[in-house]
Amino acid sequence: MEKKIQIQQSMALILVGEPNSKSKYAPSPQEVDASIYVLEALESQNLITPEAIQNSVADYAALNQFTPQTAAAIDSEATAWANGNPIPKKVLTQTELQVVIEQKTQKMNIFYQNALADIKTISDDKLDIVRTNSYIGVYAYSLIKDSLGGLSDSEKKLIQENLNWLIRLRKESIDELARRGR
Repeated sequence: MEKKIQIQQSMALILVGEPNSKSKYAPSPQEVDASIYVLEALESQNLITPEAIQNSVADYAALNQFTPQTAAAIDSEATAWANGNPIPKKVLTQTELQVVIEQKTQKMNIFYQNALADIKTISDDKLDIVRTNSYIGVYAYSLIKDSLGGLSDSEKKLIQENLNWLIRLRKESIDELARRGR
């Protein structure tokens, strides 16, 4: 029971700015139960330890360093490996990383704008799924937020923008369900 209260309060703080809020945007009992389910699944796989979270954050940062290659570049790298001369990983400069993050931000914004546009037309069941999935995304953020210190400012900003979109999508889902009498 204590775990439920902790989750309820910490998520209410993120979602509505007040740990004991009675706002319609505060976590529902079903969302808190979903949080516990996710937490237990992560714990059972040892994915919620400080080391595992740091590894996930490091993987995220490494993924941002990845840039798609042409077929010729891939062939060249494979040949170099076959000849015992692997090509060193290219590390993006801050400027290059900023460009990558801006591209990801644009794609993310388009995705969420489209999702928000669909809110009024999707079924109640899909709205419930959007609400729950958005909540789980916010919950995931709550689990990693204290481990983001090693990321660049642009990476942190992208994560914060994603969090803001998730909160907005969840609120819009709640409002639409209320408009429909649910």
